[in-house]
Amino acid sequence: MTLLLLLMLPLDTMEIKEAGFQIQYDSTWQIIENQYSSEKVTYVIAKKPGLTKSVNNHPPSVAIVVENFNSEIEIEAYSAIVGVHKHRTVLQNLSPEDEILQYSNSVGYLTSFIDKAGIGRVSYVIHAINGLNAITIVTDCRATEFKAIKSEFEHIIQSLEVTN
Repeated sequence: MTLLLLLMLPLDTMEIKEAGFQIQYDSTWQIIENQYSSEKVTYVIAKKPGLTKSVNNHPPSVAIVVENFNSEIEIEAYSAIVGVHKHRTVLQNLSPEDEILQYSNSVGYLTSFIDKAGIGRVSYVIHAINGLNAITIVTDCRATEFKAIKSEFEHIIQSLEVTN
């Protein structure tokens, strides 16, 4: 989907109240899962069925994991502790100086990996801290879909902003 078409679609806003953030995504995405535990909250959005060439019922998705992180550490240290990007090949390091990350207390990676079924996948892994709350955003799609979905993933990441 081109960026021009993205700009024309209505936007939905997801409030990530537990961490004081919000993101925006267009109407071709839907919330598919919210999980709450005493330690973490996880939100998942995915492309609506039939809008991509995904097979095996695994459409492109974005997971947002929120945790209370009772420590005031630098974002780079938090990223190393969480380590979601481990066991993946890092294709590009991202920082707020890049066009993709807009939030100043964030760091990220463009990664690739092979899933359990032997399928190549590409994902952005973004870490951000707001006070004592941290989030990890992980996008996911097949490597063959990445070029077509990349601008949508980047729009979602760029929309991350603090609400409190």
